[in-house]
Amino acid sequence: MQVTSSADGTTWAPFQALAIADYAHAEGNIYFFAAQVNPVLESSLLALFPLEHRGRGCLAFACSRDGVRWSRPMALLSCEGELG
Repeated sequence: MQVTSSADGTTWAPFQALAIADYAHAEGNIYFFAAQVNPVLESSLLALFPLEHRGRGCLAFACSRDGVRWSRPMALLSCEGELG
């Protein structure tokens, strides 16, 4: 996954890879990443995403202050059984 930013919606910064704490990209998949401004702390972001990592799956969330570096994923809802 990658992220970019724009101050004016016309010119964009170069893409940067997301860094998610304790997540090994080579050992899993994130199928989409729905990030929004945190309604409790507007200087941060929250993201929801389906996560498969090391043969297990869940619906997870993570937090960020800059949109590039994200906290360790926290499971909201685990999948039944093993994947992969």
